Amino acid sequence: ELPRTIQKKVLLLFKKFEQNPNSPGLNFEKINTKKKSNMWSLRVDKSYRAILSSSQKHDVYVLLRVDHHDKAYEWANTHECQINSETGALQIFRPRYIDNNLPVENTHEKQNTSPFSELTDEQLGQIGVPELMIPEIYTVLNDEELDKMQERLPVEAYESLYLFLAGDSFQSVLNSLPRPSPKVDVEDVKTALGHPASKSRFALVEDDIELEKMLNAPLELWRVFLHPKQRELVERNWNGPVRVLGAAGTGKTVVAIHRAKWLANLLLKIQSNSKILFVTFTRNLATDIEDKLHSICSPKELKYIEVTNLDRWLAEFLKSQNVTYSISWKNRDEGNTMWQSALRKKPEDIDLSDLFYDQEWVHVIEPNNIQTKKGYLKTTRTGRRKPLNAKARIRVWPVFEEYQAQLAESNVKESGSAYVDAVNLIESGQIHLNYASVIVDEAQDIGMLGFRLLRSLINHGKTRMNDMFIVGDAHQRIYDRRKVVLKHCGIKVVGRSRKLPFNYRTTKQTYKWAENLLSDYSFDDLDEGGDDNSNIRCLTRGNPPLVQHYSNLEDQCNEIVRYIKLLESKSVQLKTVCIVCRTKNLLKEIRTTLDGHQIPTWVLSKNPDDGFTDKVRLSTAHRIKGLEFDYIIVASCNRSSFPNDKVMNKEFEDDFARISAETLERSLLYVAATRAKKQLVVMSYGQPSRFLDFSSN
Repeated sequence: ELPRTIQKKVLLLFKKFEQNPNSPGLNFEKINTKKKSNMWSLRVDKSYRAILSSSQKHDVYVLLRVDHHDKAYEWANTHECQINSETGALQIFRPRYIDNNLPVENTHEKQNTSPFSELTDEQLGQIGVPELMIPEIYTVLNDEELDKMQERLPVEAYESLYLFLAGDSFQSVLNSLPRPSPKVDVEDVKTALGHPASKSRFALVEDDIELEKMLNAPLELWRVFLHPKQRELVERNWNGPVRVLGAAGTGKTVVAIHRAKWLANLLLKIQSNSKILFVTFTRNLATDIEDKLHSICSPKELKYIEVTNLDRWLAEFLKSQNVTYSISWKNRDEGNTMWQSALRKKPEDIDLSDLFYDQEWVHVIEPNNIQTKKGYLKTTRTGRRKPLNAKARIRVWPVFEEYQAQLAESNVKESGSAYVDAVNLIESGQIHLNYASVIVDEAQDIGMLGFRLLRSLINHGKTRMNDMFIVGDAHQRIYDRRKVVLKHCGIKVVGRSRKLPFNYRTTKQTYKWAENLLSDYSFDDLDEGGDDNSNIRCLTRGNPPLVQHYSNLEDQCNEIVRYIKLLESKSVQLKTVCIVCRTKNLLKEIRTTLDGHQIPTWVLSKNPDDGFTDKVRLSTAHRIKGLEFDYIIVASCNRSSFPNDKVMNKEFEDDFARISAETLERSLLYVAATRAKKQLVVMSYGQPSRFLDFSSN
C-alpha cells in the first residue's frame, strides 16, 4: 500500500542494511521507551521510517512496518513483537496501555462472570494468548467484547478464544493447535519463524529477487500466507487420496493452489519428468486458478503444473488418441432429433414418462457402458427409485438401442460415453500418462464419471503417496444434483478427510443469512455421508445484509444506481462491486440503466477478468462461482428467478427429483451471497423470491 517511490526505497534499504547495518545513512536506532527492548527503526527517507524487531540471541531482524515518521513511531509504541513462551510462535499484538505507557498488569482478581475465569494463565498462554494480554482476557464477558479485541490479538489467540466461547473444551481447542517445542526459547527468533502460526504472518525471504517480486506484486496477489490449519494439509506427504471439505470462504481453493505449489517443489527437487494435474469444473475457474498459481509459483514450479477443466482435458485426450467421433455436451431435449426418434420406440403398455428414459440413460445405461440387452439385464440400477423387473427391462431396451444406433450413425457420443471410453483406454495399460498427482477443485460438481477418469490417471487406479487431493462442498453444488461417492470410484479417503473450520471471506452476518437458505436441506460429504456447515466460524463481523423490495424494475435499477454512487462518494473502487442475476436477460436490463447513468460495467464471461479495470462487474449466479468481491448486489431476486421458472416448471420423475432441483437453486443463491466480503445487498421487484421468506428488511 506504500507509494511506488517508497517501495523502491525500501528495497534499496534492505540491500544497504544487509551489507552494513551500521552505515550512518541508515540511521539505525533503538526505540528507547521504557517498555521497549527489541524495537528498532531505520530511515527510509526524510518522511518514512521502517520499524524492525530484533533478537539478542541471533543476528536476526524482522521488518514489521513502514510508515510516515510519526505514525511509524506511534505504531512501535503501541505494539509488541514477542515469542509466546508457551506456543513458541512469534506474535504481533497490541496490549491495552495505561497512562504511564505500561501494559495492564494482572494485579486484580479474575472476574468470575468472565467465561475465561476457569482457565489459568498458563492455559491461556497455551492457546496463543500473549502473556501481556492475559489480564485483559479475564475481563471479557461475552463475544461482543472479544470481537472488539480481535484486531489487537494474534489471530491464533482470537480463534482459540472464539472457539472456547462457542462451547469447545479447552483440551479440544488445544488439540487443534500445532504442538510447540518441548522447551521454548523466547529469544530464538530464528526457530520461532518456523512455527506454523508465525508462517501465517511472516515471510522468510531467501533472496533479493524474491523480495523484489513480492514488493512489486499487487496487494490482491499476496497469497503467500496460510493459516496453520491450512498449512497442515498442504505441507505433508499423504499416503493416499485426501478429501478437504469446507463452507464458502474457508479457503479450499487457496489450500489446493498452495498444495500444487508444494508438490511442484517436490518434483523440482528431484528433477522429475512427471506433472501435477490441477482440474476444476469450468473453464473460467481454471483460468482464475492458473492466474493465482502464477502469482505464487516460480516459472520452474509452474512447468510442473497443468491446469484445466475436466471436459476440456477429456476432449484433448481423446483427440490425442485419434478418436474421430464428436462429443455432444448438450442435454437430451425436444431439440434432439435422435433422442425423439428413440422415444418413438417406447412400449405403449408400460406407463413410463419421457423423463424416466432420460434419467435411465444418464444414471444406468451411459455410466455402465451398456451396449446390449443382456448387459442391461445384468446391471444393478443403483440409486434408481423406480423398480424395473427383467420383463420390463426387455420391453424398454429398444429405446436405448435405437438411440445408440442413431448416435453411431452420426458419429457422435454423449459426454458420459466419452468419459467411459477414456477410462477404458487408460486402463488398457497401453497409454502412459505421466501424472504424479491430481488436485481437484469444486469436487462436488465433477460427478462420478469424472472421478472414475481421474482415479484411472494415477498409477492405473492404485493408491500411492500424494496421488489425489480433493476439495469441495456439496452446499455449493450448482450444476448437477447427482451425488458423488468417492469410494464407488475407487477413491478411499478414510482417515484422510479434513474439514476447514474458519470462514475468512464472509462476515458472520452475511454467512448466517446465506446459511439460512439451506438450513432445512441435507447435503452429502462427497462419500455417502452427510455434511453440515452450521458450525463454521466466521472471523469477521459486519453489517447485516440489506434485503430490499421494489414495486417494479425501474425502481430497483434506480436504487442500484444510487447505491453505487454512494459507494463512489466513499472512494470505493467500482471493480470491487459485482451485480449478480439469475439469468443473462436480467443482467441486460440492469446494464441498460447503468449505461444511461455513465456507470462503466464489465460483464464476466468466458473471457477472463483482468482484475484491474475499474468497472462494476456484472455476472450470472453461475459465472460468479469461485470469485469474491467487497460488495455483492444480488438483483432481481424475484419469484420467477429464484427458483427459476424454467427449471421448476419442467417435468420431474418424482418429488425427490423436484426437491433436488429446488436445492440446486437454493445453492445457487447461497453461492452468489457468499461471494461478498464486506456487504451483501439483495434486491427484488414485483413478487419477491420465496427463498427470501426468512429475511426481514
